[in-house]
This record gives sequence, structure tokens and C-alpha cells, in this order.
Amino acid sequence: MRGRVYALKGETDKALADFNLAVKLAPDNAFCYNNRGLAFSRKGEHDKAIADFTASLRLNAHNADVYFWRGIAYTARRKYQEALADYNEALRLRPRSAEALTNRGILYCTGLPDYAKAIADFDEALSLNAEAPLAYRWRGSAFFQIGEYDKAIADYSRLLSLSSDSAWGYYQRGLVYAKQGAFDKAIADYSAALQKNPAYAEALLARGAAYGEVQGNYAAALADFDEAVRLAPSNAAAYKQRAWALSQNGQDAQAILDYGQAIRLDGSDPLAYYRRGQAYARRGDYDRAIADFTLSLRRDPRQALVYKDRSEAYAKKGDIDKAREDWNTALRIDPVIGNYPPPF
Repeated sequence: MRGRVYALKGETDKALADFNLAVKLAPDNAFCYNNRGLAFSRKGEHDKAIADFTASLRLNAHNADVYFWRGIAYTARRKYQEALADYNEALRLRPRSAEALTNRGILYCTGLPDYAKAIADFDEALSLNAEAPLAYRWRGSAFFQIGEYDKAIADYSRLLSLSSDSAWGYYQRGLVYAKQGAFDKAIADYSAALQKNPAYAEALLARGAAYGEVQGNYAAALADFDEAVRLAPSNAAAYKQRAWALSQNGQDAQAILDYGQAIRLDGSDPLAYYRRGQAYARRGDYDRAIADFTLSLRRDPRQALVYKDRSEAYAKKGDIDKAREDWNTALRIDPVIGNYPPPF
């Protein structure tokens, strides 16, 4: 009993000390393993939690809660098939468990993607509890993934009616509005998300992109990207998006520096090399442009536009043979390149 009081107060280490003693004194009591397993889960020690829940189930194989808890621990360890088996068993034992349905639906959205099954689970969970924010949140995400944008907006709106302080909800709904081309609504939602959480770097990046790419307001975009970089200095995307806005604003020298930092943080992104190459080309530095286009193509050799731009850089250097070779490769990948005038 004292261990449970400690657990409720958040004093997990003290709770574990009592639960360890309880297991030692009553090794055949499933309840003792349940308590300790939950404490291990709270500490993030999921393997130990799984071991305790398994011990509990050996003593009592008919407790739906324990299957549910072990499913959560398996999910945390990315053992998705095992988690699915546990959620299925929890639902066999307790078919009307909205929590188990919701967690299984989340699993179908994440570790074992099957959005139709996820939506079916969330539908059933919400039929049991129509005011479950988590189910609306994840069903909205499932609808978003399959392009059912109006339904996603409806779910995110319902989530926000239940949890008005959800910065995530405003951000996600903003992403859906952006997909629909409703950028004023998207910006309004990103701004609402930032009112709830001013340190929400993803919302800053999304709003900055809308300001820059849609409205052409590069000053506002750069202000958002600057703040995103300050908040998330290890986020390659923040530097890449700021670099794009700098280039659009005629500041290629600064953009090249940001692309360099994005590449240092994530050297696998072909777009960062490509855009830096474009910035070098605009500055007349064709050797560096060609080097970056080449690095981009090594990471993704099916980029017709990169071959096109490298062709143009080779032509500027007077290397017509390489320019023609790249141009022809671009045409093979995408015949639309033929709408551009060849550079030679």
C-alpha cells in the first residue's frame, strides 16, 4: 500500500523499493508484479516492466489490464508485433475497452501502418467514449495520411474543443489547411499553436514556409526561421528553410552558410546540396555548383532538374560535351525538361 502511495506522489524510486520487498515476500502474488511493472514503465525501464507483466500473466492469464500495460511497454521497445498481440488479447478479454482500441489504433498509425484498421479502431473507441481527445488526435492523423482532409480537420477541431490548449492540435490542423491551399487559415492555426507554445519550432518552420512560399513575405519568413534556429540549433531543416528564404531574398552568400550547416547536421539530404549548388551558380562559382549538384545526384540519381542545372553549369564553363550528356540524361528522366532551352 505504501508503495502505491509513493507511486501516486511520483516518488518512483521509493515505490520501487517497496514493490521489490513485496515481490520478495509474496512471489506468487500477481498484483505485486503489476505494481512493480508499472513503476518500471514510469522510469522508462521497459524491459524490466515487460518481465514483471509477463510474470504476472503466468500467475493470472486473464487480466486484460496487464496485457494492455505490456502492450504499451512492447510499443516503447518497438516490438510492434508483440504489442499488437497484447492489445488483441486485452480486447478479447475486454472487448469494450476504449483505451485498448485507441492504443491499437495508434499502433496501426505508427509501428504497423494500416490506416483503415486504425480508423476502424478509433471509430469504435469513440463510440464508447465520444470525448476522448487522444482518439480524435490520432484519427485525424490517419485521415490526414490518406488524404481525407475535411475529416482530418473535423477531428482536429473536435480535439481542440476538448483540449483548447493543444498547440499540437492547432499545428496539425494548420498543416491540413495548407494541404488544401487555405494558407490564411493555416497561418492562423500556426500562430495559435505558437501562442500556446512559443517554443514550438515546427510551427515556426511551417508558418515561415507559408509566409515565404505563398505570400512572398521573406522578412516574416526569416523572422520565423531565425527563431526556429535559435530554439532548435541541431535541426537541419531549420537551417535549410532559412537558407531558402535568404536566397529568395537575394542573400545567397548567407544562404550558402546555412546550407553548409544543414549539410553538417544531415549530409543525406539531396535537396540541401542541390539548393546550395544553385546558390553557387547564381554567384558564378560553377565549380562549386557542379560539385554540389554531383553530391546531390549521388544521393538521388533520378533528379532531372539537378542534371539540367549541372548541364547549364558545365555549359557556362565551356564543357559542352558534359553539358550535352547531362541534358540528355535529364530528358530521359523527365521529358518535360525539353520545354527549357538547352544551354549549348
